[in-house]
Amino acid sequence: MPIRVLHIIGSMRLGGAQVCVKHIVEGNSNPSIEHFLYPLRPANAVIDVDCKRFTYNYPNYDLRKIKAILSICKTEKIDIIHAHLNKPVILALLLKSFTNTKIVVHDHGEVTYKSLASSVYRQCLRLFKNRIDAAITVSYKMESEFKKRIGLTHSRNHMVYNALNKKIFDPSKYSKEKTKAELGLDNIATIIGFAGRLNNVKGVDIAIKTLKLLHEQNKKFKLVIVGDGPDRKKLNYLIEKLGIEDNSVIFTGFRSDVANIINIFDYILIPSRREPFGIIAIESMAMNIPIITSGIGGLSELVRHNETGIVIKSNKAIEYADWIEKLEAQPALRNDICNNAAKLSSKFNRKEYAEKIQAIYSDIIN
Repeated sequence: MPIRVLHIIGSMRLGGAQVCVKHIVEGNSNPSIEHFLYPLRPANAVIDVDCKRFTYNYPNYDLRKIKAILSICKTEKIDIIHAHLNKPVILALLLKSFTNTKIVVHDHGEVTYKSLASSVYRQCLRLFKNRIDAAITVSYKMESEFKKRIGLTHSRNHMVYNALNKKIFDPSKYSKEKTKAELGLDNIATIIGFAGRLNNVKGVDIAIKTLKLLHEQNKKFKLVIVGDGPDRKKLNYLIEKLGIEDNSVIFTGFRSDVANIINIFDYILIPSRREPFGIIAIESMAMNIPIITSGIGGLSELVRHNETGIVIKSNKAIEYADWIEKLEAQPALRNDICNNAAKLSSKFNRKEYAEKIQAIYSDIIN
């Protein structure tokens, strides 16, 4: 009989955890493992995953979701619940009293967040830690934080770096000219890019302030922002407040073809104020885009200063602007960084990533 795994996640909107689910499922080449997916909230912009998916239009905090999970576990003979993000993890731990399924907690950084929901999440993890059969973290930094905050025994902790799909993040597959034309950009402009959720944690405001500083010297720079989120209106207000020209910042919104869009970037800024791993970093490395980043959290394990990217000490716009100007003047350094980063990105293989997760499944079942 195959090992049957049910992934529970808040929604399948674009995000690091959602990309991980896709890699785990679609990177699976083991016929003895079968995956199922239950997103707790339907979403308009979704990441498609190639497995059987359950959809129930229940509102937030609807207790019928508990019944739905138990029903899926029974009818599909689920062996493992693999829970991603805080609310699904809490649900899975509570349901352990009613099912014999094993519980895998996949922490994508939530253990360090400062919010009421994250506080409740940590309390539940500590209270029900004996119900956790395996815990997966996404970087050594997060593994250390998880052990310190939750106190789980060493044998149940597993650090597995996230991965990328090299078939998609391959610059040879995309036309810069075509994408620039679609976005109304000319070939003279130098494109600074940002890709991620539009909220304070991701530091999109820093990217906009960086553009303002660059414009004081040269108007050739443009900023392309890929993604959506709660701060979109605030960012528009910031652009207006700083007096940045309307055609200098392009918001693409959510895009399913992220690789195609970031392929036009001359530089990508990752000015995160908190980052458990940073999937966009390894995706950008694979696309030969030089990274300038805060280097916070898991990013410090990916981006080495002057080798695989540029790490900003203060995470202030002035430093980002200074480094862009330095790299513009030093193409040899820029090329070396891109080459080193591309080599590093090849280590984050989707197939190997899925195999590491599968090994955890086999271990807790056997």
